[in-house]
Amino acid sequence: MDGKKLPVSLIRALLVLAFFMIAVTPATAAVAVSVDGDLTVLDNGSLAVAVSGRDGTIRRLVNLEDGVDYCNQIAAVVWPVEDVPVGERIGGVLIYDELKQKAYSDLNDPGTISGFKVEEGDGRAVITFEKSFPGADFVVAERMELHADHLRWTIKAVKQSGEDRSLKMVQLLPLPTWGYSAWAPIAEAPFSPNPWEPFQVNYGIVDGGPVGNTNWRTVIPMLTFYRSDEKNALTVVNPFEIPAVRIRYRNSIGISQDFHWNSRNYAMDERPYLQVISEYLGLRDTFSPETGLLITLQPANWRASLGWVYEQYREYFDPAPGFERYDGAYVIDQPYPDAMSGDEFSEQFKGYYDEGVRWEEMHGHFTKYGEMIPPVSVKTWENLSHPRPGRTKSRERIRDHSKRAAEQGVGTFIYYNITESEWWYARDKYPDDIALDENGVPIPAYKGQTHPDSNACWLMCSDPNTTSFGRDLAEQAREMVRSYPDIAGFFWDVYGRTYKFDFAHDDGMTMVNNKPAYFPMNMFTRMMREVVGPVLHENGKFITCNKPTMITALKGIDGVMARESTPAVEKPDWLIAQSYLGLNRHGMILDSGSWQHPERLFLNCLRYGYFYSRVRSGIEPDDSPEVVQQKKKAEWLQTVYHPLIEKFKGKKWVFHPRALSLPPKTDGNIFRLADGSVMVAMVSIWRDLYNIPGTTPDVELTCRLPDAAEFTTFSLVQPDITGSSTGKPVSPSKVEGDALTFRLEQHGLASVILLEK
Repeated sequence: MDGKKLPVSLIRALLVLAFFMIAVTPATAAVAVSVDGDLTVLDNGSLAVAVSGRDGTIRRLVNLEDGVDYCNQIAAVVWPVEDVPVGERIGGVLIYDELKQKAYSDLNDPGTISGFKVEEGDGRAVITFEKSFPGADFVVAERMELHADHLRWTIKAVKQSGEDRSLKMVQLLPLPTWGYSAWAPIAEAPFSPNPWEPFQVNYGIVDGGPVGNTNWRTVIPMLTFYRSDEKNALTVVNPFEIPAVRIRYRNSIGISQDFHWNSRNYAMDERPYLQVISEYLGLRDTFSPETGLLITLQPANWRASLGWVYEQYREYFDPAPGFERYDGAYVIDQPYPDAMSGDEFSEQFKGYYDEGVRWEEMHGHFTKYGEMIPPVSVKTWENLSHPRPGRTKSRERIRDHSKRAAEQGVGTFIYYNITESEWWYARDKYPDDIALDENGVPIPAYKGQTHPDSNACWLMCSDPNTTSFGRDLAEQAREMVRSYPDIAGFFWDVYGRTYKFDFAHDDGMTMVNNKPAYFPMNMFTRMMREVVGPVLHENGKFITCNKPTMITALKGIDGVMARESTPAVEKPDWLIAQSYLGLNRHGMILDSGSWQHPERLFLNCLRYGYFYSRVRSGIEPDDSPEVVQQKKKAEWLQTVYHPLIEKFKGKKWVFHPRALSLPPKTDGNIFRLADGSVMVAMVSIWRDLYNIPGTTPDVELTCRLPDAAEFTTFSLVQPDITGSSTGKPVSPSKVEGDALTFRLEQHGLASVILLEK
């Protein structure tokens, strides 16, 4: 064509045509298999994958609808040049042997494969083979399984000889770059996946303590790439059912890899890759470590991909049926005091219910950290960890408390903790179950920095099968359900936290520095699935928990406490990350100081779909006039915002592609409510943070819904402007297909649009 390069659009069209000619896949077919030279092509009509029969690497990964082969990507413009090829890239594996300190990589030495096998049936096509790297003491069993809507690619290292050791298992994919945005369930999303700028999204154990409130920590192991001019987004997800300790999603920039678009030729291993690293896994005689990816194409940007993950793993996101009656505001206290009568307590909780409270965390009912309920022979006791004079504990008092709360419509979720023990109690009763670091030193937990104070706690191993501490706490869970029949369930504190490696115990899969170790997440999931989950759910009770860090531990969790404060920042990283655990589940913010910043709390609830802890604003005799005024304001704001937040009862995120487009300097979300209506919440929290009064005029937002045409009634609520949760009628300024556009005269702190049919 006159010596000119083919335009990208034509290249894409030819690429799609070529694949259809090879695979001859009708649009309605689920999966087809064809052969192109030494490549076996799997095709589901949306995604085509070509696997080399010589070395088992992925040589083509094609988004058929958009005509993009990620393995052979062509950048439209790298100024001033058009149609620039990134260079051929593969999908492959890299295994780092920490004992030999050697990497075995498909990029540098693909090794040899054996047993290459292709099977079809049941709406899927499967390629399996084993790979041997020169000098490696293991073989890698690979499986690529194409379904109608995704590719499942798993790798397993099987030991052949030598000592047990720790491995890093890496799956390599071509990094979509130049014009793409990347998204993960983190505060910094979306971001640019440039190959010359390092990025790393972390899942699982990290620095920064048990929670690690970092902007780049995700609670869901997924990453999405999309472009505004492409119909589909490429999403990778680590399968929830494959045990993991730490997973990192990062680009391949490093000392020897630095792809930065210039006139040089880059070697295959210098071109931009996505590295998905699963680490701290033990290659053992008794355990073969495994990792994997689900690769899928979903419409538009990130939202439909998140919805796809939700649908794949609903049991990790959905509460048990019946929890909805506790979907509301929260309070916390110990069993009611000695000086209070039962009737007075009932009256107090009737008031809480009228304010929107639906569940309480009963704290301080136990004897101490390490013992959640004393033996039956102990009739009364005090809480040594949180002493409060005038609060005598007994089975009878706790039963009466929970029964009376339930009669008022508030569920009692009784505190439960298997993570830690006061150090002296652990030393005397469970010395073999104390978690130790790599140097053999006890690992501090709650108040650990105050040791040898009696309330200082050590981290414990509570595996229900291998430790006395775990077995005793499992039995205590059963005893609590027997003793307190009217509780709504457990509030499982510090559940699902990663904490630190325990080198005194062995979970059978974790190895660190070639040493067996115990990853604390495993004691939570084992106790949940083997004991606590069945005991509670089979008795019609539920489980809430405090700041879990991994979605893979949340099967059986009905509600999540996201954080114990409301940070004074525009993007509260941990509130953002935790909100993705509440796609269809109760979430809430505990903020004991919320009377000092009530609007900040409520704005965060609106934009992330959270409930809140009851605003404590009791006026004290020595309060200054300014404090009294602020507390009264907090009480009033709670009455203003509560009717809106109460609508989150049974809410679910909207996963429709590009469901919400907001103007600059705003944030928000869109929810499907329990009655089928829709709530759009738009906030500008910066005005509250920086005390900038006023409004922005002429603000436009667009929401997209599959049933947009069915909505007939629209109302606008602006609580900060009107001082009310009452809405006024509003109409879309434009309706086009699935899109409804609204133009607002002004917007201050919060604008909520309710759509009804």
